[in-house]
Amino acid sequence: MGFGILFIGYLISFVFTMTRLYVFTDLASALLIVYALTKLAPYGKHFKYSLYGAYGLAAVGFMELMSFTISIFELFPDFLVVFDNITGYIKIGVVLAFHFLLFVAIRKIAIETGVSKIRDRSVTSIVVTFFYYALVIIFSLDIPAVSEATKYFSFPVMLIGIIWIIINAALIFSCYMWICAEGDEDMESPAVNIPFLNSINQKLDKFETVTRKNKNKIDDDSDDSKKTRAYKYNHSKNKKKKKH
Repeated sequence: MGFGILFIGYLISFVFTMTRLYVFTDLASALLIVYALTKLAPYGKHFKYSLYGAYGLAAVGFMELMSFTISIFELFPDFLVVFDNITGYIKIGVVLAFHFLLFVAIRKIAIETGVSKIRDRSVTSIVVTFFYYALVIIFSLDIPAVSEATKYFSFPVMLIGIIWIIINAALIFSCYMWICAEGDEDMESPAVNIPFLNSINQKLDKFETVTRKNKNKIDDDSDDSKKTRAYKYNHSKNKKKKKH
C-alpha cells in the first residue's frame, strides 16, 4: 500500500534532521514520502491531505538546499540570514501540518480495519507532536529569559525529539506490518521505472515474507491466533491490487 516506503522516507527525514546532513536528506526523503503517499491516497481522502503536507516538506527541503548552495559561494549573506529564518518558521508549520494530517489518516484507516492499537497510537503521536513542537517554538524565541533557559533545557528537548521520532516511526512501521489491501497479503510489489525504489520494494517484500512466516508459526501454536494475523483493508472503490 505504501507504508513501507513511507517508513523509510520518514526515518531518513526525521533522523537526519538532527544532523548537518539534513540539507541533503530533507528533499530526497520528502520525495520518498510523496511517492509513498501517492500510493496510499486512493485509500482515503485523509491520505490525500497528508500528501499536500508532503509536498510542503519537499518545498522546504528545496529551500534548504538552495540556501546551502548559495552559502557555499558566499553570496547575499544578509539575505540568507533572513531567508533561513523564514524557512525555519515555515518548516515548523509544515512539519506540524504534515504530522497532524498523516496521523489523522492513519487513525481513520485503523478504525476502518479494526486495529485498535494503531488507532490509539496515532492519537498519542498527535499529542506528542504538538507537545514537542510547542517546546521547539518556545525555545526558539529571541527572549533573554528563554535564551538563558535553553542552556539547561536543550538536551531534554533533544531527548524528547528522539523519543518523538521513535514513537512516530514505530506507528508507521506497525501500519506496514498490520494493514494491507484485501488479497494483497502475499503479493509482491509492482515494478516501477526507478531502480532505487524497486530495490527498496524488493527488500521490503523479503522482510515481510520472513516476518509473516514467523507469525504463521506462532499462529499454529497459539489458541488466540487472531492476535498475530495481519488485518486487511478492503478498498471497494479501487479494484487494482495495491502493495505495502
